[in-house]
Amino acid sequence: MRTFEVTAEDKTIEIAPSVTFPAWTYNGRVPGPTLRAKEGERIRVVFQNNGSHPHSMHFHGIHAARMDGIPGAGLIDPGEEFVYAFDARPFGCHLYHCHALPPKRHIHKGMYGAFVIDPDPDRHPEHADVARSRLLGTLDNAGWQELVMVMNVFYTNFDEENEFYAANTIAHAYAKIPIRIERGKPVRIYLVNVLEFDRLRQFRLLPRSPHYSRRNPSAPASSRDATKARLASVTETRRISPAFRRMPGSRRP
Repeated sequence: MRTFEVTAEDKTIEIAPSVTFPAWTYNGRVPGPTLRAKEGERIRVVFQNNGSHPHSMHFHGIHAARMDGIPGAGLIDPGEEFVYAFDARPFGCHLYHCHALPPKRHIHKGMYGAFVIDPDPDRHPEHADVARSRLLGTLDNAGWQELVMVMNVFYTNFDEENEFYAANTIAHAYAKIPIRIERGKPVRIYLVNVLEFDRLRQFRLLPRSPHYSRRNPSAPASSRDATKARLASVTETRRISPAFRRMPGSRRP
């Protein structure tokens, strides 16, 4: 049994230097905390609503209808608590979000996060080595550099058109403070697209690009494979797991 505690609360956050946004959050942050478990593991999420509106948690994956986070099945009023319990499946990079009506408003206000289910190597003997590389806590996984990136947007003038585009909320943050990786060590990115009002978003690495596949285990890309895919296009609420290796002698992005 793996237990998570998640609290909904209203909070003003900074989305760009000197620009604030009145968010609805999970655990006081946008995106919410990344929830990670092993395939088949029993999950228990204790959800407390300390916000000003009814909220819920809807997990993309497989679970009983009574755990769906919709009205009548896990949607709770301010001051209430609900416990979601289900088995983690299928493995992959997923999304969770509030499903109170209208869901697009609750999502835009910040109620979403990444939900990662690592494959169980015993369930996938034909791909056991790759599954172990995805399973947090194993020696194989320790050889990877892993990142979670949630592509999100904010509109600030009530016109339902996006003004600020970001990865993990702070616009232009990675342009100012680049993500540093260790040369020669493979990188895996759990990428989630939570845009509203724009249906397509692209993820690109320069000068090397990810060798990726949607929601299935990814082995390290070779130097030859690293140039095959230059652009990953991710539609709204979709998830992929790009994997790549920065090769010795390659230029910095």
